[in-house]
Amino acid sequence: NHPYGHRRFETITSLGIALFLLLALQQILQGAWNRWQSGDSPEIGPIAFVVMIVALGISITVTLWERRAGRRLNSSILLADARHTASDVMISLSVLLGLVLIQLGYPSADLFLALVIAGAIAWAAWQIIRDAALSLSDVAVHSADDIDRAARQVEGVQGVHNIRTRGGEGMTWVDMHIQVDPGMAVDAAHEISSSVAAKVEQEVGEPADVTVHIEPATDEHLRPRRNYHPDDE
Repeated sequence: NHPYGHRRFETITSLGIALFLLLALQQILQGAWNRWQSGDSPEIGPIAFVVMIVALGISITVTLWERRAGRRLNSSILLADARHTASDVMISLSVLLGLVLIQLGYPSADLFLALVIAGAIAWAAWQIIRDAALSLSDVAVHSADDIDRAARQVEGVQGVHNIRTRGGEGMTWVDMHIQVDPGMAVDAAHEISSSVAAKVEQEVGEPADVTVHIEPATDEHLRPRRNYHPDDE
């Protein structure tokens, strides 16, 4: 019963991952501020150091796997979680690098690295929130002009307008109106619409659900506009 919305669950879940990133950001900034106020430096024993190295290797492996799988499957949640895991990698690296720099006589390095990592995490969270907002608001995902040109390459198409696209990587939905000869038989007009749908899917370059509305090519229906604006109706 959700022909368009199953992928939205992934998008909504990715917002939860962004929330976790923001919580991690708050913890990093709070910890850096507390250490700066107290003058304390992070300390870590040999065993904990080894554990951190192993955990770092695991996090890097998971990040790379999630990123590859997310791109292959066009999964927003895997890509978002890859950013989340990457934040763990950055935190671990900052702690290790901070310890080394402190031992070399740079006590302020911990605060500086914390701010750099906080900025990187904030950017990752913003990317997730931005992508989710664009997906949930059905932002246009392909150029209407390119689709217009592709449709007009089909013989018999005399006009194109009301082009709307939405979706994302992996699946795109396209709605459009085309005009044909008013005296054309229904089966011939349907054949043209099928050809237009195939041409548009080829132009989009990925699986697409193309809905083509046929109109007669009369003065009433031949309009120059290519995009759909409800206020124009």
